[in-house]
Amino acid sequence: MGIKVTIKSRVKETMQEIRKAQRRKMVKITTYGRKEVLNYMTGTKTGQIYRVPGTKKVYTASAPGESPAIRTSQLFNSIAQEVIETREGYEGIIGTPLDHGFYLEFGTSRMLPRPWLGPPLQIAQKEFKRILSEKWL
Repeated sequence: MGIKVTIKSRVKETMQEIRKAQRRKMVKITTYGRKEVLNYMTGTKTGQIYRVPGTKKVYTASAPGESPAIRTSQLFNSIAQEVIETREGYEGIIGTPLDHGFYLEFGTSRMLPRPWLGPPLQIAQKEFKRILSEKWL
């Protein structure tokens, strides 16, 4: 009469669970990040006051260094998040496909920057780290 113990590796299944958890965390991070970007863009601006073309309405533009004023909502409504799978895991993307989003963020030779993406994501770094430090499995 003998006794034996069989030990089986579950590395493959464990890695699949880790990748699923990584995706969930990245979705949570990009959702939070997008919300912070949208919140950052709202609020009172201190730039010049302009008349909305073709109307009697006026709006206050953003001053250099402020996030862009929301006049047409085109940029605001275009901000999206995406999570893509890579060989290493998952990557989160927050941004806009609109070219003028880049010019507003970094400025041009004729306009000082109106950053709208970098600052709120810098502020959100602490929350991103907290999310990543939560239990994975």
